[in-house]
Amino acid sequence: MGVSVGIVTMVGNFNYGNRLQNYAVSKIYESLGCSVETLDYRGHSLPSAVRHLAADILLPREATHPEEMMSRERKDSFARFTSLIPTRRVDVPMSDLASQYDLFSVGSDQVWNPNYVDSYRWMFLRFADRRQRIALAPSIGLSSLQSPYARAMISRGLLGFDYLSVREESGAELIKELTGRDAQVVIDPTLMLTPETWRRVANGRMVPDGEYVLTYLLGDKSESQDKFVGELVSENRASLVRLSDKARKGEIDAGPAEFIALIDGASHVVTDSYHAAVFSILMSTPLTIFKREGRSNLFSRLATLTKKFDLGAAVFGEDCFCPDVTISPTRREEILREERERVADHLGLSSALLDTSSLVLGV
Repeated sequence: MGVSVGIVTMVGNFNYGNRLQNYAVSKIYESLGCSVETLDYRGHSLPSAVRHLAADILLPREATHPEEMMSRERKDSFARFTSLIPTRRVDVPMSDLASQYDLFSVGSDQVWNPNYVDSYRWMFLRFADRRQRIALAPSIGLSSLQSPYARAMISRGLLGFDYLSVREESGAELIKELTGRDAQVVIDPTLMLTPETWRRVANGRMVPDGEYVLTYLLGDKSESQDKFVGELVSENRASLVRLSDKARKGEIDAGPAEFIALIDGASHVVTDSYHAAVFSILMSTPLTIFKREGRSNLFSRLATLTKKFDLGAAVFGEDCFCPDVTISPTRREEILREERERVADHLGLSSALLDTSSLVLGV
């Protein structure tokens, strides 16, 4: 039996990026001969429990959770994809888990974002021995931390790892500021898998006939952004397919498998989402990136991504913006080869139990 790995990340059947990165992390460890399970732990710390209770009391009922807003078809689409990810519902005390797995891997996703963390002990693997802890491309998701409580908890959690990796440069800068330690900036796990690997789990049942522009937007569009989308559709003589992280009227009921196929088949993708940009790069789909209005602190991951792949001209509103900019598959693979080796080196340093030689060419 190989090395056993418990994956700690966010769970739930409603976020495309979360499901896709979770699948990718599982495939990475499986490619190393590991037995792997994503650990679905639903316990909450006291501060988090109070926060959730307050939200239930103060917020309108319809604003509670995106999964509750989904149609049955959309839920089924997500459930079909999640069934591909080995998952275990954790119903034992956290402290009991340390003896049940050889290693625990936290990440990727915004698992260290204090706005999302339910339990610092869980997301920083404090229940496990230090030698069992691996940080695989987790994200803080913010360019700064104002809360003294969050700064203290995150600092303490970070010091529990021998080797640190994050997926954006601003996260590495924050770690340096909080702890004085260096963190390796690595690619998101979804980029470790080849386009061919992703196409094998894609589902094209919702891909329309003919040319189409896909918009996947989490924030609202400005007037200039809305005008750009209209002109893009007209110039491409294309239909418009709209998608977002929450179920909205007029949008299709796609799950993660359909999400991949829609990006792969589009004549152009317009997005303010990190993972929609990632899959556009992987699938060589022309891409335009919007900055979310009033949310510049959330752009750090996309800034790192566009810098790494020389796609600064894909950012709408920048002086160098060019809607036709793309990266050639050859250049993309050159960058990915180097970045995959960086991930392999990080995992090899993090645990002597892992032989990472098979990672460098993609999973």
